[in-house]
Amino acid sequence: MHSETVRRPGLSGLWSSYFFPTTTPVRLAVLRIIFVAAQLTVFRESLADQRHLLSADGFIEPMWWTRLLLLVFTEELLRTPAFVESLWWLTHAAGLLALIGFRTRTSMFLFGLGNLLMVSFRYSYGEVHHPEALYRILLLVFAFAPLGRCYSIDSWLGRRRDPGAWGPETTMDTATWPILLGQWMLAIAYLEAFFSKVTGGGLHWINGYTLQTYLLRDGIRFDRPLGIWFAQQPREVCMFLAASTLVFEATFILILFDRFKLVRLVRPLYFLAGLGFHVGILVTMGATFQQFILLYALWIPFDRFVGRRRAAPRSGHALGDPVPAGAA
Repeated sequence: MHSETVRRPGLSGLWSSYFFPTTTPVRLAVLRIIFVAAQLTVFRESLADQRHLLSADGFIEPMWWTRLLLLVFTEELLRTPAFVESLWWLTHAAGLLALIGFRTRTSMFLFGLGNLLMVSFRYSYGEVHHPEALYRILLLVFAFAPLGRCYSIDSWLGRRRDPGAWGPETTMDTATWPILLGQWMLAIAYLEAFFSKVTGGGLHWINGYTLQTYLLRDGIRFDRPLGIWFAQQPREVCMFLAASTLVFEATFILILFDRFKLVRLVRPLYFLAGLGFHVGILVTMGATFQQFILLYALWIPFDRFVGRRRAAPRSGHALGDPVPAGAA
């Protein structure tokens, strides 16, 4: 009796099938519009704040991106109003071009890089926040994907030359990897927060008193009456909230393995828990993690709602195919 040999995909095959499946560019393009619009409005870097930083004596501890610039420019040049204002205006001009999708990849690269430099300058003066850097790194990552292949001026111009390579019905294998990378970045950020709590406080973090202290301190500091009220509740309430936070942060990474039916079933619960978690710490402790909430859009299947026309028989540029520089 002869048994057939079943060839299983190797590691490279699994890697390619996971990060580079054949899809349309719809989801990536919609995320481009959402993320760029949010950065230009809700999360916009304040020019007044950037100018105000110049009143300090100098950088306290230059961040990584700032140190790279210091290899080329002097600190005196980086701390001039002309440099700060030029960087702000050029970054936002690039953002407007990325939003409408003109020379999309080039404008997105400049937009992401400019925002990273501005937040790096601010952090170099000693002010550091959790969610901003992750979100802006993802903006830069998007610049290396075909995010202008549809819903863009590049697409409108490209369809006049080669209709089969542009538009929401085009298929390619390079439109998913930045979305998945963003999902992994968010999951790893949660996991890092879990390990930071466990290694820094251990079991003391879930004794209830620790969370009560944070709620009371930040409730007073940021004028959050709800936080002060929660701090005065029985210790068991804070024990439950602290333990729930640890479980959420430690297990969020599991929702990335959506090949399992159980994961697909519980994933909406994680999104609701994450929304409640971030809104809760905002109203009780003044901690702003709106960027993390927006990153949940990485899981929304926009291609099911828009661009559902039948795919063109000729696919667009696949992995390794040449594309006009700066476009798509």
